Amino acid sequence: MVSVRPLLVAAAVSAAAACTFHSPPPDGMPPPPAVREVVVVEMLPSLQFSPREVTIRVGDAVEWRNAGTHVHTVTADPARAHDPTRVILPPGAAPFDSGPIAAGGVYRYVFRTPGRYQYICGPHEDQGMMGTVHVAG
Repeated sequence: MVSVRPLLVAAAVSAAAACTFHSPPPDGMPPPPAVREVVVVEMLPSLQFSPREVTIRVGDAVEWRNAGTHVHTVTADPARAHDPTRVILPPGAAPFDSGPIAAGGVYRYVFRTPGRYQYICGPHEDQGMMGTVHVAG
């Protein structure tokens, strides 16, 4: 006789794994807006962002994908740059940094403030690995 119970347990575990649980925002806080569009930028073995420059709208995200073998970062924080003049943020925008992104890794950032963001790859800044995101309001 075949027992149905293990099959039901496996189905329940599989269904639970497919669900995404979101906690509600704290009282008085509006929920975060949904991401409108995602633009992909690859981090190449040649130590370049491709494309090097993108234009998006407020509420869009950029997703950086490490297509190479080197560890990279997406750093838009002048305090983390060898040359702080290489990083540009629009007024009112908070700095951000991905931390190390290993080969095959991905980092996504949603832009909420319009303006020009010039960012670097921390480990390869001196080799010219820089990119720009233009965010239209």
